[in-house]
Amino acid sequence: MVGTQSEEGVFHLAIDAAENILEFDSCSIDVVEDGYFRPVATSSRIPEAVSRELPVEEGIAGETYRKNRSIVVDDVANYESARPVDTSFQSIL
Repeated sequence: MVGTQSEEGVFHLAIDAAENILEFDSCSIDVVEDGYFRPVATSSRIPEAVSRELPVEEGIAGETYRKNRSIVVDDVANYESARPVDTSFQSIL
């Protein structure tokens, strides 16, 4: 990370670490701009539906943003903020 010359480079290193070290199936890093989450780096296996801008009021990301803390969800099918659930996901952080 020390040798990275840009913010974008750090984002992509974090994605690589999530996939290769933490063994995440898919991941995305978003920034908040003008009331929307804007993806700035995504893993190669992330569904396109997840890799889009969303209002900060929506979903689990919105809940996390509003509460200013991480939320761990073991079963997204049973978590209200995750609806509608993409059936390719079982759990999220």
